[in-house]
Parts: sequence; structure tokens; C-alpha cells
Amino acid sequence: MNERHATIRLKGLKVATPVAAESIPRDLVPPDGPAGNPALTLEFEGFGPVCTAVLNGKSYRRMLKALAEKGPEGITILLQGTLKPGPGGLPILEGAGISAVPRAPAAPAVEEGGT
Repeated sequence: MNERHATIRLKGLKVATPVAAESIPRDLVPPDGPAGNPALTLEFEGFGPVCTAVLNGKSYRRMLKALAEKGPEGITILLQGTLKPGPGGLPILEGAGISAVPRAPAAPAVEEGGT
């Protein structure tokens, strides 16, 4: 069997992925004052570091607030950015953003067999 293969060159690769609430560091930004630009190293389970994401501290703080208010079952944490080559070999997630997207409430169950 002759498998065909080709290469497509990209400047970057857009990434948007949900992140488990239990993996979110709660102390990456201070609760008050300047939030700075916190950085996260992203890893594949069982593989190791994949890239570094530098985030806006204010958006990180907003996500933490939503997580505290609604709990992990009330939001989906979304990390997004453009994966690009980085200095020193480890790629970076350029323009990285993290947000808390509210989950829609579950629809009420409808009972069957009623008259």
C-alpha cells in the first residue's frame, strides 16, 4: 500500500481547548492590585511540556472569580491562542487568553406516559 504524504507550512496553529477546573492554579495572580502577566506551561499527560502561555492577569482574575462564584460545574474554562515557534525550542501560545464560559442550565426532565 502506497501512503501519500504532503507538508503544509503554517505561520501558527489556532488552538481552543477546555481546561479542567481542578488543574487551574488559584494563586497565580494576587487577589488585589496589579495582576501582571502570569505564565503557564502546558503539558500533555504522559508526554511533558508542549508550550508556554503568557496570559493577561486581569482576564485570569475574572476567570477565577467566575470559578469561585459558579463552581466548576457552572462554567467551562477555555484556553485559546495561536501556537507558534518560541525562543529556545519550546513553542508559545501567542495571544493566549483564558475565560470562563457559563454552561447552559440543564433542561428539566420531561416525564413520559402522562395522560
